[in-house]
Amino acid sequence: MNREERIAWAKQEALKSSPERARQREVEQSERSARIAAMGAGAANREAYRLSQDSSIPWMGPVATPDVWSTAVAAARAVAIEAARHRRTITYGELRIAAFEATGIKVGHNQFAELAMSLNVKSDGCLLSAIIVRADTGGPGDGFVPYARSQGFDQPLASLQRQVFGHFSADG
Repeated sequence: MNREERIAWAKQEALKSSPERARQREVEQSERSARIAAMGAGAANREAYRLSQDSSIPWMGPVATPDVWSTAVAAARAVAIEAARHRRTITYGELRIAAFEATGIKVGHNQFAELAMSLNVKSDGCLLSAIIVRADTGGPGDGFVPYARSQGFDQPLASLQRQVFGHFSADG
């Protein structure tokens, strides 16, 4: 990378952290959350499936695209928190749409578990991923219970979900 490229990169990074950009990201996240909630689980899952079949859209992953991955995680976490504030679960499809809208790149089945686990932050004191459910069953994916236990959360799913709702909801 030559000097001009480094300067351009530094300017771009500075813009990412500016207060104006932070406010713009908050507005975008809020609009995305509202749009996805209004879409509904069924429509979101159909759209996520359609996107997964579109070969013109690249796939992302935490190792292959680390900057894009962190953007996808932030978008998915924001949408999940908004769902928790309203005491509702969120489907895999809704999170895939959030990640795609934020990045323009799709999350594959193999990376989705990693995305879901990445939504959890120790300081929350609960597992945000407890409210992520399959549209067809209304329950979590097969990997959730072993993951939750590995993180020290051995309660029934309903209890874990109540913890999330209590932590994030305004009327907690």
